[in-house]
Amino acid sequence: MLPTNSEYQKDAEQYYGLLRQVHSAAFTTQARQQAEATEERYLCEEYPAIRNLNTFVEMLRLLLGDGPGISGVDFGCGSHFFVDMVRREYGWNAIGCDPDETAIAEARQKYPQSRDAYLVNNPLEQGLPLANASQNFVFCNAVLQHFSDEEAAMALREMARVLKKDGVSLLIFKRNVEDWQALSSQKGLEVEVLDHASGKVLLEDKTMKKALTNLDEQTKAKLPDHYRNGMRLFHVFWVEEICRMAAEHGLHVIDSVQLPDEVKTRGVFLYFSGKGIPTVAGFFVKKE
Repeated sequence: MLPTNSEYQKDAEQYYGLLRQVHSAAFTTQARQQAEATEERYLCEEYPAIRNLNTFVEMLRLLLGDGPGISGVDFGCGSHFFVDMVRREYGWNAIGCDPDETAIAEARQKYPQSRDAYLVNNPLEQGLPLANASQNFVFCNAVLQHFSDEEAAMALREMARVLKKDGVSLLIFKRNVEDWQALSSQKGLEVEVLDHASGKVLLEDKTMKKALTNLDEQTKAKLPDHYRNGMRLFHVFWVEEICRMAAEHGLHVIDSVQLPDEVKTRGVFLYFSGKGIPTVAGFFVKKE
């Protein structure tokens, strides 16, 4: 039996339902896509070559190669440009799946050349529309933060199901409560840790604060208190926890991945995102 959607999922649904227009204006524009490919948006002290999202996508390409023989899925794609970009630039046979019909409609409008590759699908409830052991990669960016432990385990199991042996999963998620507790002083972001043990946090979202200025008072009055204060609810996972959960489904951290500057290292990278948020990108290989 499927679990009832967690409070994290419900919170995300409400956020995007109310504020999608402003969120999309900030995160899915051509300018944002260009920035993710060229600007230094990330801070990774150990590996300076990690500059933006495109760094990790290029690392995925170094692992997989080019061409239509490479197939994969963006798990929880929203209206993001990843699917369209890798189809055009790498020739990959990629699709994106997301339960949000509005987000998929927006993606199809923004990327008409890839409109058929964006699918309305809830991977947790329906399963990905892909055969067992059929894909070379799964990309999952900023999705796990909206899942409970049980939902995250279900997601990892589904990713493992569709991956071929030696297929790669790139997981990007918010990390480690301890790293968040210093955000207010170091990064100027307001953070409230609601439950340290479970990784339940509220984070100030400046994009949402901007959106709130455009909402009428009647709509604002219906919002949860934390929304009216410009805060969002996230589930922050410990890196070791996700690695353990992934390994239970045959997904193991890659021992050696290559950065664009030809440095090779283990496939787990701790960094601060463009908003200064503690984040991790992990490259996992299906070994069984």
